[in-house]
Amino acid sequence: MKNLYLLLFLFLGSSVFAQTTKLYGINNLSLKSFDPSTGALTTICTHPFLNTFTNNNWTYNSVKKHYVFLGFKVYSFDVNTGAIVNQPTDSSGITMGLEYNCKNGKLYALSDSILVNLDPLTGKSTPISTILHGDFVTGFDAVTFNSDLEHYVFYANGRIYSVDVNTGNIVYNPTVPDQPVGLRYNCRDSTYYAISNNNLVAINPVTGQFTNICSNPNFNVFTIGIETVDPANGHYYYFGSNFYNINVTNGSINTLPAASIMAIANNRCCSLVNNTEVESSDLLPEISVYPNPASEYLIVSLKSFQSYPFNLSIFDLTGKLMYRSLIEKETTKIDVSNLSSGMYFIEVAETNFRTKFYKQ
Repeated sequence: MKNLYLLLFLFLGSSVFAQTTKLYGINNLSLKSFDPSTGALTTICTHPFLNTFTNNNWTYNSVKKHYVFLGFKVYSFDVNTGAIVNQPTDSSGITMGLEYNCKNGKLYALSDSILVNLDPLTGKSTPISTILHGDFVTGFDAVTFNSDLEHYVFYANGRIYSVDVNTGNIVYNPTVPDQPVGLRYNCRDSTYYAISNNNLVAINPVTGQFTNICSNPNFNVFTIGIETVDPANGHYYYFGSNFYNINVTNGSINTLPAASIMAIANNRCCSLVNNTEVESSDLLPEISVYPNPASEYLIVSLKSFQSYPFNLSIFDLTGKLMYRSLIEKETTKIDVSNLSSGMYFIEVAETNFRTKFYKQ
């Protein structure tokens, strides 16, 4: 691995709520912001301990605007001032996978294959799931957080595990065809993405199925945390030989020179994109589809619309129309029990709304 002082841990910060997205990360012992449109780096602060990197041990508190980094301690940085807000002395035992849940303000991580809640003020950890005891071999940079379902998701021993952080139960653990790298949850379309064999793939957490989005021979540079999802536009960012901005809807790729950037991490709190803090220009229409995954039915909720009806359609991955109906009220219940297990697209034609859901 190249000089760790050149590593840049980037993830989406609170400016996802503004028109211009900023990324935050570590480069040459400094916390910096990164402009994904120009590639410009701006130093926020410098500290000598910003050189201890382990697998996925950084995250972002989008409510308090804190960059949280686990080195010898759990450090919380104010991204506006660069001040260290918290640095508790007790952070022993945390091995990987630091994730922030914006719904309850808690941090989660893996400690000796046990999912724990980590207190950023004291550094102490509280076990959540004893089900995960055992010799888990976790994948390289393959941890993410589903902020909609509050699932802690990670790859281990050929499976993708989804753990409910409120109950500690393993909800899904399907086998997958290959080890994913850069596993990230995208709240714009409720989909997991990762790099696999030079491909960006969508991953079904229920069945483990991989669906190819796009390919690039340069998707082959793997260090710690070199991928992220931008919840403002749903794009997947990948740092390899260049900086790649990937539109997950059509697979198009925009490229910038990577410079000295070697590693990024995502904002694991993207459900805030659906709140009013986001500028309206960045938002899709106020439509929600749940539960996702679904087994018997879907609820489609349309709020603040002046008139009805709307045409709703469901397509499979080949584009085949599986369901069509008119929505004539704010909340509609759709029977999906006859659909086969897998991933589907749902569209509301008059609003240009399009998202994915999974059928169990």
